This record gives sequence, structure tokens and C-alpha cells, in this order.
Amino acid sequence: MPKVPPTRNDRGEIIFSSRVDTEFREGYERYRNAFERKRREKLEAQRLASVTYRSRWPFSLFLSTSTTRNSAKSSTSSSHTKSS
Repeated sequence: MPKVPPTRNDRGEIIFSSRVDTEFREGYERYRNAFERKRREKLEAQRLASVTYRSRWPFSLFLSTSTTRNSAKSSTSSSHTKSS
């Protein structure tokens, strides 16, 4: 006798048989999509609220301004070479 596949996958979603009512399946899929969207939003909010390693680096402000200065220098130097 062949084994019956599990009714759930690794993420906890229910896997339906083809005999399950389509309205019930669609309702569950809407619920699951809303749950996953809220989960992603919550994780994103937690990620943005947490302090990253780079922002704790003492020279992070210097590094970000120096790259801006370097890009400004390269754009002004290229404009000087064009006018020559």
C-alpha cells in the first residue's frame, strides 16, 4: 500500500486533496496569503527597527559622506575635462 503524503508542508500550510470544496480551498488560500503578508510586514518592521552592524560602526558616517564626496569630485572632474 503506497504511503499517503503528509497533509502539511514545512511552512505549516495545509495541502488539500482534489476532493476538497473549491470555495473552502480559496478561502484558506486568501487567509494564508493575508497571514504571510502580515508576517513579511512584521519581519520587515523588526528589521528596520533593529540596529545594524554598519550603523554601529564608528566611522559609518565618515564612510557614507566620503563616498558622496568622491562621487561629487568625480562628476566635477569629468565636467572640467569635458570643457577643456
